[in-house]
Amino acid sequence: MKAWWDRLVFKFTVQSIYAQNNLEEAFFSLTCAKGEDIWSFLTVLHYKCKELSAAGIQITQREYQHTILKSLPDKLAKFVVQLLISTCHSGFILDTNTLINSVIEESECLKNWHMHS
Repeated sequence: MKAWWDRLVFKFTVQSIYAQNNLEEAFFSLTCAKGEDIWSFLTVLHYKCKELSAAGIQITQREYQHTILKSLPDKLAKFVVQLLISTCHSGFILDTNTLINSVIEESECLKNWHMHS
């Protein structure tokens, strides 16, 4: 009976680790397509992060911010880099919610600028 139980635990542990790795990899590879609504994309990203947490996978603030940075279109990614550098040089730590709100605001500014030009 013990051998049977050990095999069962091993089988499901391996499957669980495999599933967790797939979830984590999918999260890190998410990207916002050009023209896609930034707010909607960042909302999906937020929920995916919560799903990972519920599955026992902790994403650090740095990993989350890195995922946001690499998933954005070029103009917004450049804005994020500048924002992160300026906060780092000023001695502040930019929390992820502030980063997300700043990205959404900048996205709206860029959208308005393109409409008026």
